[in-house]
Amino acid sequence: MSSVHIFIHSNGVFIKKTFEYVQEIESNKQYFFIENGISKEVPKDILITSKESLETFIENGVITKVIFHSLNYFQFHWLISLKNKFPKVQILWMFWSFEYYQLSFNINSLYVGFSKKYLLRKRAFNFLDNLINFFKKKSITFFPISEKKYKSIVNKIDCFCSLNEVDYKFIFGEKSNVNYHFMPYLDSSDLHIQENSTINKNRVMVGHNGSPLLNHYEVLAYLNRISLTDEIIIPLNYGKKAYINSLKGQFHKFPDLNIQLLEKPLPLNDYYNYISDVEFFVLNSYCQQGLGNIIYFLFNFSTVYLSEKSSSFQFFKNLGFVIRSTEELLNGGELIKISTEDKEKNHELIQTHFNRHKVLNQWSAILID
Repeated sequence: MSSVHIFIHSNGVFIKKTFEYVQEIESNKQYFFIENGISKEVPKDILITSKESLETFIENGVITKVIFHSLNYFQFHWLISLKNKFPKVQILWMFWSFEYYQLSFNINSLYVGFSKKYLLRKRAFNFLDNLINFFKKKSITFFPISEKKYKSIVNKIDCFCSLNEVDYKFIFGEKSNVNYHFMPYLDSSDLHIQENSTINKNRVMVGHNGSPLLNHYEVLAYLNRISLTDEIIIPLNYGKKAYINSLKGQFHKFPDLNIQLLEKPLPLNDYYNYISDVEFFVLNSYCQQGLGNIIYFLFNFSTVYLSEKSSSFQFFKNLGFVIRSTEELLNGGELIKISTEDKEKNHELIQTHFNRHKVLNQWSAILID
């Protein structure tokens, strides 16, 4: 029996990595359905081009598992329909973060300080986006979905797949019939690093994109207060244009900081080479963000600062990683690199939890009946 992998868009690293793992594990029993467009990564012979065709495959017993790679609220009508029409089909959700944390019932606590003025814009965007999808008969409510309604629907799935088990607990609580399965989109073979002994780590990286959820300003204000002289990298190569321009407009307040912007996308290997000499990665997001960057820096013997409010902080601490807290910094603490022993520990833990053999086994457990 086969699975179908459902993506909203054809671009992005997630579809590329999914196809890579599928090819290695069980390529002849996997199909792809892309709601908006086609993908250069996916051959036409395994691409399903309509919902009607997909449901015919299910009805004929060819497909027994439907895997949503991110499950968005505007897919809920279809999710409910699939469960009603085909009660025996398994529904799996590969979690990405934005589809839950950026919903209206979650966002109040995510925007702070300088970024808080973007909360109203986000609320307006959520309302308009929901309204458009409502008239397209995709959204199940006229107003943005409530937390109670949201959770009543996602509890219809069979399995929640993600790198971060704490996200599962945030969404489903301690008691749920939905299973959890550890299933990341990357493994240690993706993390290209130079030998640690050859790198003079002397830079700080603040955030990983231009989203107001990353609360850059407060971190820069802190670095200004401690008179940091090291180079500060701020990746702004994607994100919210209005926020990026507004943030850049604040840099005159920090004339003594050595700020370097990364404003153009780089191929992954070039990106890793560019950030290989970063000692401190400071991610001041209150929700799960930048897991690939976090894992890279832990593997690359860097010091990682995350917010204690984020599921990422809790997840990595639970696994034994040495992570520092952005709250400690912003409350007057010192910017301190972790010890060589702790860096080695973090590096080894990445190899333990994200080695390719283990990751492929986790994917195999889902894909192979």
